[in-house]
Amino acid sequence: MKTWKIVLAFCFLPGLAPAQTWETLDIPVAVRYDDVFFLNPQKGWACNDEGRIYTTIDGGDTWTLQFGNGNHYLRSIEFVDDSIGFCGGLDFGNWLYRTANGGQTWTEISAQIPGLNGGICGLSCPGSNVVYGCGRWNKPAYLIKSTDGGLSWEKTDMSAWASKLVDVFFISPDSGWVSGTAANPAEGGIILSTSNGGESWNVQVKTNTPSDIVWKIQTPDSLHFFASIERFAMGQNTQILKSADGGASWSLRTVSATSARLQMIGFLDAQYGWCGWNSFFGTQDGGETWSQIAMPPGEHFNRFWRFNATMAMVSGAHVYRLSKPGTGQSEPLIPAIGEPCRLHVSPNPGAGPVDIAVELERATSTWLAVARLDGQGITQTLWTGEHPAGEYRFSADLRAGGNGAYVVWLKTNFGTVQELVVVGR
Repeated sequence: MKTWKIVLAFCFLPGLAPAQTWETLDIPVAVRYDDVFFLNPQKGWACNDEGRIYTTIDGGDTWTLQFGNGNHYLRSIEFVDDSIGFCGGLDFGNWLYRTANGGQTWTEISAQIPGLNGGICGLSCPGSNVVYGCGRWNKPAYLIKSTDGGLSWEKTDMSAWASKLVDVFFISPDSGWVSGTAANPAEGGIILSTSNGGESWNVQVKTNTPSDIVWKIQTPDSLHFFASIERFAMGQNTQILKSADGGASWSLRTVSATSARLQMIGFLDAQYGWCGWNSFFGTQDGGETWSQIAMPPGEHFNRFWRFNATMAMVSGAHVYRLSKPGTGQSEPLIPAIGEPCRLHVSPNPGAGPVDIAVELERATSTWLAVARLDGQGITQTLWTGEHPAGEYRFSADLRAGGNGAYVVWLKTNFGTVQELVVVGR
């Protein structure tokens, strides 16, 4: 394997540990590594959209392929201990894998979970052989739980609280949070909490921006919590959610006055953190103010994993490591893989009726929708479900919403593409 190392120094924010760098690790490029998990600073795993699981025993310096199941999408990975681990998938029945030997072999166990009918976007293993999983970004909303290391499971329908769930985060076997979209999508993204192992749930916050998805939850210290918001409404602020009381209450913080969709979020401590998807932002004051950072395009950042107050990982098309102070020289950036899903709307501008062409290079779950840019009116879902690779065409008549600007977006397992459409001009 050819070794690449890209060193990106922190020169963008005064006082933000300028000697630290993000470096690209020696792992094959993918459309996206959706998750990375480490038991300790040396031993870890990463899973990607190509159905592959890689492992490292030297803190990410080198990676070895442990598992591959073709083109099935692997979304989440987490371990209970050195032996028992789980990997969640997104599509076509390959929804949850288990290993009992440190990842040497993996077994698909979806059939062991009563009523499971979709992917596992999030996993959390808070100890005592307790495992939680949730799904999914494209409906329905549910929680799965095991108390014996994944030998038996129970499933909870979460549709009374949420229409979509993406992340689950427990700090003990009983206390945790899930995040996604409210049962009524017009109420926006949602965070729910439980203190009794999921027997009951409390609504912590709703974003009240239609179709928001609260994508990831992270804490550096079990007191300060942060959550990213994937926001589809163009022309609105880019925001995160923050808690300073152990996740009991949350408030919005603005990252940017322009639209930039977020998925990944993570903090080294209560002050220094990052968030992003195709854009990358950094903060040095606990998320009160943010600056954009130059990172490779098309990265699709999804997961931040913290070791300690100086070491962390971020996953995207590559896996990045936040390194200790060094003096490496920057090298040319590795080209990112092209978008596996494409969208084209015509005529644009036009009188209202439009044709929408979708091209999928890979099988994926989909959500095709249209809404006014100004947020007025109801988001119209045109297409959803699991679909094989191919070309698809749709028609929509936007005249009922009046003249103006509309956004058509296509969300898939790989991320989101969108197009702005002007009607009546």
